[in-house]
Amino acid sequence: MAKDKTDYSKLTLGTKKPIKREEKRINDIDTVVEKIHTPEVETIKKDIPTKRITLDIPVPLHRAVRNRAYDLGIPMKQYFLELAKKDLANMD
Repeated sequence: MAKDKTDYSKLTLGTKKPIKREEKRINDIDTVVEKIHTPEVETIKKDIPTKRITLDIPVPLHRAVRNRAYDLGIPMKQYFLELAKKDLANMD
């Protein structure tokens, strides 16, 4: 292998260049935070108590539900709640 004949003592870093950054400022932070954290499901209201559940479902079914909810433009939670409401309404 050939020896490196570069004289590293003569190398410099060059001049400092400023980084151009676009500052994105949000005028009304409270509005944005409220929009992010507001539940999209109409059934969840502060005066109605809720209960958390956990479901173990097969992966293919999870994928199908996730894709269907995505196609409808709603969260999976809303998809399941609407299915439950429709099923319970049909019991009458």
